[in-house]
Amino acid sequence: MKVPILLHIPHSSIHIPSLEGYVATQEQLQSELLKLTDWHTDDLVDAQLAEFGRCLIIDCHSFPEVPLTASFDKTSVRPDYNIGTDQFHTPPALGEVSERHFKGLGHSVLIDKPYSGSIVPMMHYRKDKRVQSIMLEINRKLYLEEGSANKSEGYERVKSVVAGWVEVIAKYIFYRYTYESFIICSKF
Repeated sequence: MKVPILLHIPHSSIHIPSLEGYVATQEQLQSELLKLTDWHTDDLVDAQLAEFGRCLIIDCHSFPEVPLTASFDKTSVRPDYNIGTDQFHTPPALGEVSERHFKGLGHSVLIDKPYSGSIVPMMHYRKDKRVQSIMLEINRKLYLEEGSANKSEGYERVKSVVAGWVEVIAKYIFYRYTYESFIICSKF
């Protein structure tokens, strides 16, 4: 089974809408952005569109169990997994399939809480339905030892759960578009 999925880690944008909560200077932020930014996500999406006629971006992130000072949502109840959607670029069924997957494995999951939205290159944003996007946020308590960057005993389980989710998403895309007579191929 082949599907046009692009796993996206990290963003291709360097625009920070608000500097509130940052302690770094503008120069320090610019330096870090140059080091950390994936500059070719737009090109990858365009290549998927040219080759397959569509693209699903899976926007991957993690979040801490305790909200950061700069977090917009400071709710203390944090799910194991958070699915971020966009009304234009995320088909509702994609969020539903994702929610069923994680809940079916005994995990808590919320849609668009504490984080919402999903990355879409600006040239396609709210313009091109062929570009679909869904965000996955993973609570770090599942795979890291508290207060460190060391893998916890849960690390392998999270890898398996997320790999299973990508497979579920791939099947959803494959069957959805196979029946609509699309030729679908894969690039990871």
